[in-house]
Amino acid sequence: MNQKIKQILFFMIGPFISKSFSFISVPVFSYFLTLKQYGNYTLFTMLLMYLSPIITLGTEQYYLRDYDIKDGYKKRTAIFYLFTCTLIILMITFIILRLFLNKSKLWGMPFYFIYLGIIISFFNAIQDIYSRTIRFHGMGQLYSNILFINQLTTFILSLVLIIIYKNVISLIISSLFSSFLNVILYIVAYRKYVMKLEKNISRRNIQYKNILKNALNFSFPLLPGVFLWVVQSTIDRFFISKYLSMEDLGLFSVGFKFATIIPLFVNSFLIFWEPKLYICHDKFGDSKMLNKTVSNYKNLYGLTISSIVLGMFVLLPLGVKVMSSSYQMALYIIPLMLYSNFIHGFNYFSGMGPQMKKKTFISIFPLIAAVLVNIFLNFFFINKFGILAVLLSTNISFLVLLLLNYYITRKMISNIPNIDFDITQLILQILVATIFYTTRNFMVTCTFMILIYLMNLIKNRKNLSSYLIILRDIFVKKIVN
Repeated sequence: MNQKIKQILFFMIGPFISKSFSFISVPVFSYFLTLKQYGNYTLFTMLLMYLSPIITLGTEQYYLRDYDIKDGYKKRTAIFYLFTCTLIILMITFIILRLFLNKSKLWGMPFYFIYLGIIISFFNAIQDIYSRTIRFHGMGQLYSNILFINQLTTFILSLVLIIIYKNVISLIISSLFSSFLNVILYIVAYRKYVMKLEKNISRRNIQYKNILKNALNFSFPLLPGVFLWVVQSTIDRFFISKYLSMEDLGLFSVGFKFATIIPLFVNSFLIFWEPKLYICHDKFGDSKMLNKTVSNYKNLYGLTISSIVLGMFVLLPLGVKVMSSSYQMALYIIPLMLYSNFIHGFNYFSGMGPQMKKKTFISIFPLIAAVLVNIFLNFFFINKFGILAVLLSTNISFLVLLLLNYYITRKMISNIPNIDFDITQLILQILVATIFYTTRNFMVTCTFMILIYLMNLIKNRKNLSSYLIILRDIFVKKIVN
């Protein structure tokens, strides 16, 4: 258990340190980019979110679920062939579209933004496969080191470019460099640390054609869900750009930049946990041991992310005050932006029944319901409540998604952890964050946040003591050694 917790720490702390460069960059950018320019860059990041599943066709999920050290090399090669084909098809499609439309812009951005977006998405897809390989082998420290090197160099480049040119293209060029550098770093890491592990195992005699067939058979049922997930993740920015203003979108994006600390830790935790979930299910089946194992990690997840949310809330005024005055209004929207990913993370403990049972098509129905709820609430309330409507609509739709996934998983696997307490504390925290947005009263809402956190500690006091002992042993041994 100590070694597993140690790897979780590497998967979390390393990305946090590397991502700190991104947080530091926001105050700097606030003095060189207007909120409108930052809003335009947000449109580009939305484009990347839609291009990514088109490049991969969802096959990265197949790779994570079915990676085996005996045929990992062949599966990786076959998937890279697929990525290259989709890259070429996309580039040709948009070049023809540019000639056919005879316009310089599409979706409010120049065509060369789209070309750069396709290339960046391709590099991101390649590095994601290598990242999943390293994750499979539990190399958390190596994963963290790669992220740190990448973020440091990208931070320096983006800083230099933004100071010199003061425009959005500086951030896009930095994104292109970052994605390319990540591919190089992961290839080097793979060749040095993982390739020898795969070479020591006799490779299976399996054809690339069969690999692609299996990958597409697995991923195609998931693909509608992938696109729905992208829609669910970008509805907020779409409605802001459509019904509010680019300045509001820029302000939202500034808040979102700070709020990415939560998905950073959530994703780092889940990067470690998701492969373990499948292993636990295959090992224990639908048993009490499965419930106990998943519950322990779920409680650890809840306590960890709750601690980070509370820390973010307490330190929020200090972080925002270093920005230019036009950016400082982001202070009041950041707390409400912390919860969607926090909520979503609980799906990986109590809502993964379709994935564990390999009945992935079922998972699309809760996602459809969540997307419809999100669209409905935004459409009817954004004109009256503005950004507050967008933020609450997102959080409510993620709660709907979690509850529906939990219900379906309960039907498939009876010994799955209960989430009643988790849902209750999440709703309470969202209510407090809403009060903070409407009243601007930091001291009162901060006090309520601390009380909710203490309630969480008391509820999980038995687990807390065991986790503290594990963490103490890990750090003490590391210092002594």
